[in-house]
Formats: sequence, structure tokens, C-alpha cells
Amino acid sequence: MSPLPTPFAEVRLESRLKWLMFIRLAVALLCLSAIVVFQGGLRPLSPQPPYFVLTFACVVNLAYLVAVRLGADLRRQAILQLATDVLLVTVLVYLMGPQRLYAALYFAVVIGGAAVMGLRTALSIAAQASLFLGGVAALYYYADAETGLWMVDPEVLKATDTRLSFLVSYSVFYAFGLFAVGLLAGKLSEEVRQVRILNEEILQNMAGGVVAIDRFGEIQFVNSQARRMLGMQNGAVGTEYGRAMPREVALLFKDALSGGERVEKEIMVDGTPLEVSISPLEDGRRARIRGVVAIVNDLSLRSEVEKMTQQASRFRALLEMSAGIAHEIRNPIASIRGAAQELQGVQLPDPDDLKLMDVVMRESDRLDKIITDFLEYASDRPMQPQLCNLAELLPEVVLLLQARDSERNLRIELQVPRTIICRGAPDKLKQVFLNLGVNALEAVEPGGKLTVRCLSATAPEGPSRDGVLVEFEDNGPGISPEHLGRGVDPFFTTKPKGTGMGLAIARKIVDEHGGTIIAENMPGRGAKFRVWLPAD
Repeated sequence: MSPLPTPFAEVRLESRLKWLMFIRLAVALLCLSAIVVFQGGLRPLSPQPPYFVLTFACVVNLAYLVAVRLGADLRRQAILQLATDVLLVTVLVYLMGPQRLYAALYFAVVIGGAAVMGLRTALSIAAQASLFLGGVAALYYYADAETGLWMVDPEVLKATDTRLSFLVSYSVFYAFGLFAVGLLAGKLSEEVRQVRILNEEILQNMAGGVVAIDRFGEIQFVNSQARRMLGMQNGAVGTEYGRAMPREVALLFKDALSGGERVEKEIMVDGTPLEVSISPLEDGRRARIRGVVAIVNDLSLRSEVEKMTQQASRFRALLEMSAGIAHEIRNPIASIRGAAQELQGVQLPDPDDLKLMDVVMRESDRLDKIITDFLEYASDRPMQPQLCNLAELLPEVVLLLQARDSERNLRIELQVPRTIICRGAPDKLKQVFLNLGVNALEAVEPGGKLTVRCLSATAPEGPSRDGVLVEFEDNGPGISPEHLGRGVDPFFTTKPKGTGMGLAIARKIVDEHGGTIIAENMPGRGAKFRVWLPAD
């Protein structure tokens, strides 16, 4: 199992710590050089304490570097280094005098704290530095001119203005300057950090892969999508592109880096179709490229969409052909039925011939109904929705259902408020409710009961939307579990004389209205069909 990638916050903090160590080493060496120049030559055994302080800073800097390489906690390392810097600068200020340029190093530590850790750390360092500087100023004020200060050159003490008014104003001025620099540097660091985080989040969350390479061929950035599509390791940043990515992709980068022109190509990587688009980053001042950035897209989904589009086109052509065939079949069926009807009026010698004519008539009517339902299902005539009051539509449906099964003594109960509005085509919705009602009445025994209920309800699936819910609940045997999800499939039926198109047409109409239809089985209590329709 591959290790998890290092979080970006840790990567940034490690990079800033390395820069901080480099700047600290440079400043220490610069201060040592300045001391050598001012004292007139290098004296390794010089008793001056600043030598040892600056040398100690260089040694400690190397220790910091080793600790970071060994995987020490970066935040603790940052706090430790900044706190040590404040102490080292305070020792230098104490040894060389608060009025020397060494006090300016406090500003460098404050700026470093802002860059590495942010605003709060910068203000904390400014507060510590102000206290330490004030403490050094107090020591110089109370120092005895004869005994001096421990390890402080007497000449330094003599050159220092130890007047109380001057030291107080000097300390207050420095403290104000440290807090001002800390605030400004911290705010600037926060703004830069937010911009960088935003950019990295955008690049990391892009649907496509992103790879950035400098002009020397070193990978500077790669997001997780690019690593996945190109099969790159987590530690690819900082390595040469030819070693980190497949050969066919590396050749494209080579062409872009050498030619300085945009490269676009579709390639296969480990059986996956990819689209690679590489653009050069030009340096206008030097007339050369600074590097290249590549966008990598996975074409697998596009291929699947193209296949689905082709399948949909073939299905549409098949549907149109089927509708045409249905129309052609309908005409001879009408002729056959008409001929059978004429023969029924003729005195036939054999009584069995009359029975055969009845069979031809019934089967012709049945076949005509199947074709009519199929054409209705395949039709894509646009619906003309309008505001529809179901409190007026559903009573009409109940009357038609009662008239249809009046001999079976079935009870139909209607529960509907006085006014309940939805948007739809009244004739289409009546067809839906009649189909559901007929199916429910055919499922119950004589004397059974059908309850038609209508109420306001939000959408049962997807985003919350206002609408109406119409329920058809019967007390029949219910729906067998294996048939529960197939009731709305075209031509699926469990009835001996059914066509299997009633519920399929109902679902199609409900879908056109933007609604949903759900079948629910209630063991021992019958079945329930729930139709939700949007209110607007």
C-alpha cells in the first residue's frame, strides 16, 4: 500500500524553515565578517563574546537542518528556532549595546516569524523582543560605571547613552516599530497564504490532471488526478520528468520544452485513453520559456458517453421503425376485423365457424389495443401543462372506476381536500389515475376496497420541492417481491389478458410532468402506488 502524500501545509512549512535556516546562516556569516573587518583582522582566539554567539548560531543552524531531515515535528521546530533567534539577538544586543545595529535583527526575526508561522507568531515575537530590549536597556541604565556589566566591553558601556529618558523613548520607539512590522508582515503573509491555498485548492480539485515543469525539466507541481492518471509516485515533485512519468508522456514534454510550442495529443497510458495538452510558459523579458504546464484529461468517460449516444440513436431509430411497423400492422388488423364482422352477419353452415369469428374479433381488438398502447408509449408529442385542480379531477376518475366495476360491489373511498393544485395536462393525469385505479380494482376480490388519497407533500427524492401526492391503496393480495420493481416495465404483466403497457404509460406521463411514481407492497394489507407531482 502506497504511503499517503505529505499535506501541503507540511510541505510549505518545511520549505519556509529551510529558507529561514539559509537566511539565518547568511546573516550570522555577514555579522562575523563585519566584526572581522571592524577589528582589523581575524583573531580566532579573540575573547570577544560576539564571536562565540554568532558561531553558536551557525552550529545550531546546522543542527536544525539535521533535525528537519530526520523528520522532527515542523511546528515545534519553527517555534524553537524563532525563540532561539530572539534569545541570540538579545545576547548580541546585550554584548554590543542596545543602540548598535544588532537591535535591528529583531525586525528580521519578526518578519521571519510572520513568513513561517503567520500573524500571531509575528506579534508574539514582537512582544518578546520588546520585553528583552527593554530589559537590556534597564541593565545598561542600572550598570555601575566602575564595575560594568558581565562580559560587556567597558568601551561599549561608555559609548551607550544611559540616560533614562533616552532609553525609555528608545525602547518604546523600537517596540512600536516591532509591532508595526509584525502586524504588516503578518497581514501580508496571511494574504499571500490565502492566495496560495486558494490556487492549490483549485488545482488540486480540478477534474483534470495538472503538471508543471520548469525549463530544466524538474517537476514543480502535480495534482492527485495527474498522479493517478499518469501512474506517478507521491514524491514526484522535485524530480526529473523523464524518471517520474511514462515514456510516451515524457516524449510530449520533451517536444514542448525543446520546441517552445503548444502540444496536444491523445495517447493511451496503461490502457486508458488520455488527452494531454501542454502549453509553454514564456518569459517575455528573456525571450525564452520558463517551463511548461500540462492539462491531462481522462477520455474514458467521453468514450462511454459517445457509446451511450450511439446506443440512444440506435434505440431511437428502432423505436421509430417499430412505430412505423405498428401503424402498418394496424391497417390489416382493421381489415381482418371488418371482414370477420361481415361474416358474422352471414348464415354459416357450421356453428363452430361463428365461434372462430368471435375469436378473430376478440383477438383483433386485443391486438389493436396493444398497438394503440405501444404507439401511445412511443409518442413524443409535447405536453401542454396548465394549472390543474385535483379536487375536481379525482372525483371524475372515481366515478369512471365505479361505473366500470359496479357488479363486483367494490368500495372506493376518496380523500381529497377542497382545493389542491398542481401543474400538468389534465387528460394525461386522468389517464395515469385511471390506469392505477383499474390495476388496483382488478387485484382485489369482490367486495374489496380502494382508497384514493391526495395531499400536499414535498418531493420524496432529490431537492426539496413543493408538490402533491396521490395515493392508490388497495386491500388485495399485494405485489410479489420479485415483481415489485418490474410493474412499470413495458409489456410486463401478470394478468392473463393484460398488455403490460398501462403502468409503463403511467410512468412515462409522470416522468414528463417531472414527478415520480413508486410502488409499495404492504404484506397482508395490499399494495400502494404513490404518485408525486410538482406544484409548479
